[in-house]
Amino acid sequence: METMWNYHSLHRLDFRTLPILIGLIIMSLLVISATTDLSQVGGESIFLTPFVKNQIQWFAIGSIAYLFFAGIDYHKLRNWSWVIYIVTILLLIGLFLTGSIHHVHRWYRIPVLGIMVQPSDYAKLSLVITLSALLEKKGEGAKRMDTFFQASIIAFIPFFLILKQPDLGSALVLFPMTL
Repeated sequence: METMWNYHSLHRLDFRTLPILIGLIIMSLLVISATTDLSQVGGESIFLTPFVKNQIQWFAIGSIAYLFFAGIDYHKLRNWSWVIYIVTILLLIGLFLTGSIHHVHRWYRIPVLGIMVQPSDYAKLSLVITLSALLEKKGEGAKRMDTFFQASIIAFIPFFLILKQPDLGSALVLFPMTL
């Protein structure tokens, strides 16, 4: 049984982008350091301010996440597309069962990590994966009108749920993706 994650999939990485990424990281750390008021943070270090240390931690977490997702064989996502779609719809519905933040229902607050997650961002990716799997399954039948209506229904459900949050901007992004 083949797994979805495989270190052999990492060969697809373009290592020529690595110096660019490292350069952008260093530049962003320098900007954060240069714009930090040292009198407010009480730091003795000119470069390693608390904000810079925090950003370095997020870069490390992001790098690990990047390598994890780069190792996923995206061809196998088609087998999980409907599960991903349904989980996304449940996350969007679940927003209305939680308390609002600033009078809107857009985010889940994760207190342990001190972050907030916006499921509408994941809905965009979920929709692309689900529609791709649908169109691949339909093959030549993807050109028929019934496929268009199926794709429209698949897109309308998250569209409606995101619109009710209210988040018109994120909702409107779904239809051009569908077309």
